[in-house]
Amino acid sequence: MLFYLFIFLLSYLMYSITEKLPILVRVIFSTLPLLIIATFRDTTVGFDVELYLVKLWNSCQTMNYDIAKHNNDLIDIGYFVFTYIVSLLGRDINILFFLEHFIVLTILVIISSHLKQSQGRYFFLIFFVICGKI
Repeated sequence: MLFYLFIFLLSYLMYSITEKLPILVRVIFSTLPLLIIATFRDTTVGFDVELYLVKLWNSCQTMNYDIAKHNNDLIDIGYFVFTYIVSLLGRDINILFFLEHFIVLTILVIISSHLKQSQGRYFFLIFFVICGKI
């Protein structure tokens, strides 16, 4: 647990240091520590990954779109299409981990950057990283 707290604090420090720099620089530096952890994690980390993501990934890898969609009717259509498209890029599920977390973290940093005058951005960052998808 201390390791994850350290990574979060490192990410937050990078966010604070790059506050005066362009948004692209802030996105790159503040999301990098969290992206590394999210991308290279094992599929056994997190109960939701093995329950549906590995099954969805495997079906997208081995079947055509229609059959894979039929076998995963309970999955949200947007997430299914995203996973299917990413599965065409390669055979490694870590590509999916990277892209989905890159999208989520980029949105998080951009939104929190627009809350400059509000102390709510600190709460937003802490709440999202501790309780959110990351």
